[in-house]
Order: sequence, then structure tokens, then C-alpha cells
Amino acid sequence: ITHTHLTVSEGLLPLLPALLRRFTNLTSIKLPRYFTVDINALLSQIASFDLPSLHSLDISDQRTFPSHGLRQFSQKFPTLKSLNCTHTKPDLVLISECFPNLEEIDVSYTSVFLDKDLDVKAWASGLKKLRKVDLSSNSKLGDSSLFTFCQNCVSLEALVVDETDSLSNIGIANAIRERPQLRSLDVGWGNVTLEFIDALALCALAEGGLPLRELNLGFCSGYQYNGISCLLRKCNNLQYLDLQGIEFLNDQRIIELSLLLGNLKVVKLSENAKLTDLSLFAIMRN
Repeated sequence: ITHTHLTVSEGLLPLLPALLRRFTNLTSIKLPRYFTVDINALLSQIASFDLPSLHSLDISDQRTFPSHGLRQFSQKFPTLKSLNCTHTKPDLVLISECFPNLEEIDVSYTSVFLDKDLDVKAWASGLKKLRKVDLSSNSKLGDSSLFTFCQNCVSLEALVVDETDSLSNIGIANAIRERPQLRSLDVGWGNVTLEFIDALALCALAEGGLPLRELNLGFCSGYQYNGISCLLRKCNNLQYLDLQGIEFLNDQRIIELSLLLGNLKVVKLSENAKLTDLSLFAIMRN
């Protein structure tokens, strides 16, 4: 525990009421993984305390989704801003009903997703303030669902879809074009090849002035130098760029790209066998 963050362990449960009375300025709470007692009861217990600064809840890695506990929790903390449900089976519609003020949600590595576009629309439309979502490794997330989500999630600025091989190239391209204010796109480590992202999205979004600040294309295949060059020529506000494990990169191409990266703060270029110190010097110089 810190003054603002509490990670609940099962051994800590007898002390929990005293801790919640003592640390009323908590901003985030993380529940234990694979909790063996009633997580609904625990959420209800937390909701009985006055924690006016609480804005983040982590219920990841739970065997069951605590729908009843979250409903009670939301009555006390309706302005929750961040919710982590990774490795659970979340009720997405319930989440949007209970926490309409969410700004960040992690539903990665989940085995349940909304199959009907109407349900996806209801979920996304209910989260009008949502800025960042992680949908990685969701085998039931299809092209239509992603498109509907991006179309209706009006405040979305950051999208993560790592390891989501149920999405097609054209599906990702169409979806991200629905959110012209997108600042961060992460498809790194994915099974998705980026041929259509190259042809239909990278250059198209560059022409549309996508204000990207973060871009992760590490260890992805399918796109070529012309695609990333086209995007970087237009999106010159990038501060974070991941191009790890990209076969076509060499010193000459990094030197050319470095001229387009004047605002860059973080760059990742490891696992690129063709790069030498010349690439590092070019990045540092420009």
C-alpha cells in the first residue's frame, strides 16, 4: 500500500476496514488475482467507505465477473475513470451502464465480446468520455464490431489491438479512419499483417492529418518502407515510435526517417540486424 494506491491481498482482508478508514485519499485499488472468496462482497464492502479521490479499479484475473458487486460499487463511485478487466469475462453493457465516465478500459485477453453491432453500439455510445481502450487478444472481436466501436466511441484517442488475429487488415484500416483524432495506435506483436494498413490507412490517415503521438508497429509484418515514410512525413508530432524487428530497415532508411522525427522522445529499434551505430547517431542528431 502507498498513500494513494492499495493492492488487496487475501492476507490483508482482516485489516481492510481499518486501512480504508485510514487512507481516505486512495486513488486506485487493485484486487487480488484469482480471488478465492466472494469478490462481489469485497466490492460492496469497499463501497461502504468514503473514498472521494478513488478513480481507478483493477479487477483483472478473476474467475467470475462480479456484476452484482460492480453495480453496488458504481452507486458509490459513479465517476470511476479507469477499469482493468483483463483476463476476465466482462459484461460490457453493464460496465457502460455503471461507469459512464470511464476514460480508460482494459478488456484484453477476454473470452467474451459483443457479437451484435447493436450491442457494440450501445456499449461504445454509453462511454462518451472513453479515451483509451485495450482490446488485445480478443478472439471474438471481429471487423464489424471494431468498426462499430470506433464509429460510436466519440472521444477515443488511443487504441490497442495486439495479438487480435480475428481482425482483418481492411477491418483495422476502416475502423481507425472513423476516429480522426486518434493519437495512439498499437498493433505491435500482432498476428495482423499490415499490407492494407499500408495501402489504405497509413497514407490515407496521413493525408487526413491524424494527430498521432504514439505508434507501435514493432514485430509486425506486411507493411513496407513507403507506408511508414508516408505517415511520418505528415504526422510530425510523434513522440513515441516502436519499429522493433522490422526486416526492411537499414541505416540509410533510418537516416531518412530521422529527418521526420524532430519531436520524438522515445524510439525502439532493437532486433533490427541491419542497423549500426549510424542509425543511433542520426536519431540523436535530428
